[in-house]
Amino acid sequence: TPCVFLVFVLVLACPLPALAQPAHPPAELSRFEIGAYVSFKQTSVQPDGGTWTGPGLSVEVNANVSKQFAVASRVETYFGGGIAAALAGGQVSTGFFYGNGRDRVPGRFFGKALAGAARDSFGVTHPAFYFGAGADLIVSGRRGIGLHWDAGWEIVPGDPRRRVRGRVGIGLIFGPHLRQSP
Repeated sequence: TPCVFLVFVLVLACPLPALAQPAHPPAELSRFEIGAYVSFKQTSVQPDGGTWTGPGLSVEVNANVSKQFAVASRVETYFGGGIAAALAGGQVSTGFFYGNGRDRVPGRFFGKALAGAARDSFGVTHPAFYFGAGADLIVSGRRGIGLHWDAGWEIVPGDPRRRVRGRVGIGLIFGPHLRQSP
């Protein structure tokens, strides 16, 4: 019986190819990522919390410098007309990962800080800053299409009505993809 017990322990301890889970393909970054997002912003900061407007359209182009850092740029407009903001800066991210063995799509978390210019409610352009965070999920690995969402604050120091504005966005990102099998 000790021999049977030893064989039983050995079988359980050794990985069996038939029982092994298939490995997830690793995510790869493209040199550039292009994103198009529907965005909403807080139009005033009042004691009642202000009001949210939208939708608007944001377009981003990010140049990946490494797996965790990208140079980011954003142009944003709302359907009231004209460019509402043009910003550039940096994005720091976790790199893509699978949450557990059952996940079918990899994701990443990121934070970004951008600076540039934004129009106020009177059409005057002021310096602007954006600080936010979000996540990306690769939903079509071979085509390099992902789901993107972020939330943060846009700070426009010269705007008398809206010094700090909340902002949220959701849309698609093109570029990150899953490595093809050889």
